Amino acid sequence: MKATVEAISTLPTDPDTAVAQSCAASSAAALADRSFAGITDLSFASTIGEQANHRPTESFLALKRVMWVVGYVPGKLGSFERFMHVFARECRARGAQVTFLFRGEPFPAFAEALSQVGATVHVVPICSRFDWRFIIRLSQLVREQRVDILHSNFDLANFGAALVAVWTGTPIYVWHQHNFMGRNFSLLRWAFLKCLNSIADRVFCVTDTMKSHLVGKGLNASRVTRLYIGPDLDLFALKPKPDALSLRQEFGFLEMNAVIVCVSDARPEKGHLILLQAFSLITTQFPEARLLLIGAQDGAFAKRLQVEVQSLGIGDRVRLTKIRNDVPRLLEEVDVSVVPPTEEVSLLAIMESMAASKPVIATRVGGIPEVIADGQTGLLVSPGDVAALATALAYLLRNASAREKLGKAGRRAVEEEFNTRCAASRMLAVYEDLVRSTPTNRRHPHLEG
Repeated sequence: MKATVEAISTLPTDPDTAVAQSCAASSAAALADRSFAGITDLSFASTIGEQANHRPTESFLALKRVMWVVGYVPGKLGSFERFMHVFARECRARGAQVTFLFRGEPFPAFAEALSQVGATVHVVPICSRFDWRFIIRLSQLVREQRVDILHSNFDLANFGAALVAVWTGTPIYVWHQHNFMGRNFSLLRWAFLKCLNSIADRVFCVTDTMKSHLVGKGLNASRVTRLYIGPDLDLFALKPKPDALSLRQEFGFLEMNAVIVCVSDARPEKGHLILLQAFSLITTQFPEARLLLIGAQDGAFAKRLQVEVQSLGIGDRVRLTKIRNDVPRLLEEVDVSVVPPTEEVSLLAIMESMAASKPVIATRVGGIPEVIADGQTGLLVSPGDVAALATALAYLLRNASAREKLGKAGRRAVEEEFNTRCAASRMLAVYEDLVRSTPTNRRHPHLEG
């Protein structure tokens, strides 16, 4: 089945125990790999899979039409894209139908992968948080498809989707907050968040610190659930093609070079400048060290990083790349991973490095200490502390046993807690709990009888 892609115009796009049991009970059976045309070393093998004797749960028989509204355009095949695919596959195994609505056309191979597991893809542009054309079109789709669970992701889509949930009387509405909302709020936004307490049946967030942030903004703590979304472990078991260039060959490094990596687009809060300065401090002590900034050629801050590299005189030791679709393969060949943000950011880059059994140095901000136990599954330093980061880098570069110990412990943490299988299982457990508690009079007429 081909993906359905629809655009309405060429607008500019500007309860823990049950959850843990659900995760432990999720199936590890895998389906056959499906490789994307033109993309090497990647597949969308199932991590949850369909068990031969799996039957749709009672709750999903009651409410089974799910729509995800996503406020960004998937332009790569990263961990969150992988999570959406695994989530869609598990929904199908449970008898649920899933529709994904994006604000722009997603990466073609990703759209096709979603369609192959029975999901439908729509594209409806979003210009702003209160884009009336988006709201009208989304309302039409929700009514046409008789959506039972409306789940919105990211601020650009969340506000409009919340209005649609009220307008259409959608039985269950889930708001998903992937980042901090900021400190300065307008009166309108304060009023909207107060209404959200009665609109949203559940608010997902990605860390405990973010949950505290949302509760501090006035959201009901009983309706806010922290859900870690980690990487797909299957991607870290794929072997490179025999004729593929190694990381060191591709970037002109020698086999003797120790490679430090940072995976992130170029933005000030990602801490690239701090990393560059810390790296420059250890180059005399470790002349064989090389730094690879994956994704740092993309973003408004990229030119500033290139200037800094030249001013520090480390141009021959540093490589900046565009966003890559083969990050798991690249991580397999590095020695140390660094994630040095100065404020809360996505934890996926950290979890991916841990999945690759690589030692991670990260900053002690936001939810990072929830994922990294300092000295056990990684090393933590204060944000913006160049000297501390340089010291941590030097420690790992000279201590192979520490690298191996931290890498193995990090991998175990991801296997037990931070991966797509656990995330999808936990999310669906929440869905089912919401369905069970949904009054009959809120269900759509087509489900009665």
